[in-house]
Amino acid sequence: MWNLTDAAAHTRTATTFFVLNCAVLSSAAVLGSPGNLWVCWVVFRTRTLQTSTNALLVSLAVGDLLKCCVDAPLLLSSLVRRGSGGRAAASVCALQRFTCALCGGVQLLTLVGISVERFRAVAFPFRTERRARLRLWIPSIWACGAALALLSLALSEECRPHTDARPRYSDPFGPCVLVPLWGVSLAVIVVHYVRIFKLVRRHRKSVFSRGVRLRPTVSEHVPPSAPGPSGPPSGPAVCRRGPKRAEDRVAQRFGFIIVAFTLFWVPLVVVLLMDAIAPRDTDNWLVELETSAMALTSVQAAVDPLVYTLVTRQFRSELRKILSSVPRCPPKRTA
Repeated sequence: MWNLTDAAAHTRTATTFFVLNCAVLSSAAVLGSPGNLWVCWVVFRTRTLQTSTNALLVSLAVGDLLKCCVDAPLLLSSLVRRGSGGRAAASVCALQRFTCALCGGVQLLTLVGISVERFRAVAFPFRTERRARLRLWIPSIWACGAALALLSLALSEECRPHTDARPRYSDPFGPCVLVPLWGVSLAVIVVHYVRIFKLVRRHRKSVFSRGVRLRPTVSEHVPPSAPGPSGPPSGPAVCRRGPKRAEDRVAQRFGFIIVAFTLFWVPLVVVLLMDAIAPRDTDNWLVELETSAMALTSVQAAVDPLVYTLVTRQFRSELRKILSSVPRCPPKRTA
């Protein structure tokens, strides 16, 4: 009786995981593909957006596009095939494993490159060797991603998708390669964005210490911080506003990046560590959790266009132009 009850509970849990994972993967594939294509299209058609940092954004968008268009559908097809009682082909399994490791490595290394490049742009704004540096960085990032993908295939004694029954060996790629890479990437990103924030704050304090003061625009007898009849205040109040806004933007962007980076990767890191130390009687649960964690990393590929573009003024203005050019239905006339 207890065995039947346990089997029914396990079936309900597996069905719940199956529905949620299919919904997450489908949403990531449907929403992430046009979002990342839009990022690439906007950068290539707008000359002012063709900067060093945006070159890394395009590289990130290409990797996320590959994850949304190839990795997520392959994992979804493996889920559906398992749900119908079948098993994914070995070639499908190998391709899914390769693209998963490739996209994960490219995503992590590109996010590290973006943080380093933004710090160098703030700390050394007049240096001109960025293009030459990026010509080396971007191919190196993809070469390292391909090497990680090949290493993932080499470390697997038996090619299997993440949704199949767990084999009787431990895959060392996740806990021994991917988890340390994620930890180092997170540390580098946090360090560089904290340094950016400190540089912006130091610049704001240095501007205040010099006593920079804008010329009054209303009258010599009107205090600089008092509002004039023509609108906003002038003087030190205006001087403080610009750097303060820049500092707020840096802090906001830093918060978005760290939250997205940790939110979508921590579940996979925790599951991989549990996979390495958990006893064998928890294998079925770990397989379901690992599948869900892999599906959740696909969500970041769909969210990256929002995090890295909608917080940027130039991308927002391009989006407004696109939306304003869409023809709208004329209002209905009432008789």
